[in-house]
Amino acid sequence: MGKPQGMDTVWWAILGLTTQYISEQIDEEGYQLVVNSISDTVAQLNDSSVPGSGNNSGNGEQIAVDLSTSSKLIMNSKQPTCSIQPSEEFRFFMLRHWSLENSMQYSSFIVSRLGTWSARGKSVFRLVIAKLGLAISEIQQSYTHLDPKLKSELPVRWDRVSSDYNLENAMFNSFVRTYGWKMPPISAADHVCVSNALLIDSTVVADWKVAFYKAYDCLANLNVLHTGLSCALKTQQSLVDLACSMLDQKLVKTLSKFRLAVINLPFSSTSTSSLLSSESHLMLIQLGNLLIDALRNHGNPAHAKLPFILAYYDPQSLAYTVFGLTPPEYHASAQLPPSTSTYSGDLRNKFGLIFELSATDCGAEITNSYFDTCIVSITESKFKTFIDKLRKHL
Repeated sequence: MGKPQGMDTVWWAILGLTTQYISEQIDEEGYQLVVNSISDTVAQLNDSSVPGSGNNSGNGEQIAVDLSTSSKLIMNSKQPTCSIQPSEEFRFFMLRHWSLENSMQYSSFIVSRLGTWSARGKSVFRLVIAKLGLAISEIQQSYTHLDPKLKSELPVRWDRVSSDYNLENAMFNSFVRTYGWKMPPISAADHVCVSNALLIDSTVVADWKVAFYKAYDCLANLNVLHTGLSCALKTQQSLVDLACSMLDQKLVKTLSKFRLAVINLPFSSTSTSSLLSSESHLMLIQLGNLLIDALRNHGNPAHAKLPFILAYYDPQSLAYTVFGLTPPEYHASAQLPPSTSTYSGDLRNKFGLIFELSATDCGAEITNSYFDTCIVSITESKFKTFIDKLRKHL
């Protein structure tokens, strides 16, 4: 990575790492390894930015990072004007920019652990809130307006009840960036969620270049970042609503060699259709990861290692966009050496080759216009045969 020249460079490195982590392209061990490395880099830069050193960040602002104190969910109005700080983050969705209730119930972590697509799961969610000692009025107000004492106590309260409801490991090490009074503090995960949401924004997804540059601009333009917050919240709501609807209707089928979920109209709404269009495959990846996590916690354990195939029918192109994903349990069953990790690249998604072989067997042409080879487009007429041929190569 080299020695960064300013705060923006450090933050972009953090965002890249966080993108890999929340999309499950890197395992916990690999993630923590890089977090420690970035923390050391930031500490060195911070040491060189003391008064009198003359070494400020590239945008004229000093980096102020205190690595000696493990701050939990930093929400302090007395922070330095502009800083990057280490933080322990809840796996809730954009907590600083939403209510605690919405942030929890629309987080993939809570949905997959508690099974909130069912009446029982919703009941357990309310029970967890009660066990945390939180009033309805408290969880429904903006998190920024919540009592500071309650915010500081929340991680401790969570630890007391988490083991009773399969909610352990609800926090992870990350970083928070503050912008003074320009906008509220934002965590690396929240910034990534905004960028992802802008990439699949249904209002501009027909022109992928517009969506791309909006997502690119939000990395440094605070106005774009701020306006993207609402887009991220709306996108996450659509994602969770779709996943819960699919799970509630049991649309994920377990076959002998893999799990299969097919999204056809009119099942998907107009808003969902725009989000799942062929130009926004990122939504498919997020949906697939959420469904796998949910089935891991609420499905047959013997099926946890099965590869997952998610397909969406696009009525405009008369083709299916097909996404293949292998869960961690699949790689564990392969009995790879202990040194193998997701970060090393040894556990990369192999569906690109599998899709090519299956298409050849059924005489179909597949189109791959994505960065991920595990996502392809196949014509409607060849789809069923293509799925049948997948069994041979899995």
